[in-house]
Amino acid sequence: MLIIGWAAGKSVHAYIQAYDHWVAFILLAYIGGRMIQAGLSDQEEEAIVKDPTRGARLVMLSVATSIDAMAVGLLLALMGVSIWYPSLVIGIVAALCTLLALFVGHCCGAALGRRMEVVGGSVLIAIGFRILYQHIYLAA
Repeated sequence: MLIIGWAAGKSVHAYIQAYDHWVAFILLAYIGGRMIQAGLSDQEEEAIVKDPTRGARLVMLSVATSIDAMAVGLLLALMGVSIWYPSLVIGIVAALCTLLALFVGHCCGAALGRRMEVVGGSVLIAIGFRILYQHIYLAA
């Protein structure tokens, strides 16, 4: 999906180049905001009742991950980056991070769960602001 997003980005780059940084910021801020909202929510987690590694929930998580990868590919194309080296690095890092996350989640998941969602959302919003800063202030 990363490569598909990159190919799509190459084809629309000329049309959205003037405001691509705003699109990236809005997407990252929205996703980060939703993560922070979920992390600060007082509602009891449904993960205890429903196992996200089975059935329709697993399919939906897989589709969401694929869409995210496609969006990253689109952003790489808009930045004018070649796709092959980032694809290899992203694949290796994703595999290693997945293994690490499984280990940390098993050991510390109950204690850190919601706080890590707030941290992750904050990081996404910070990345969005960094993209805006680079395009608005450094490009001027």
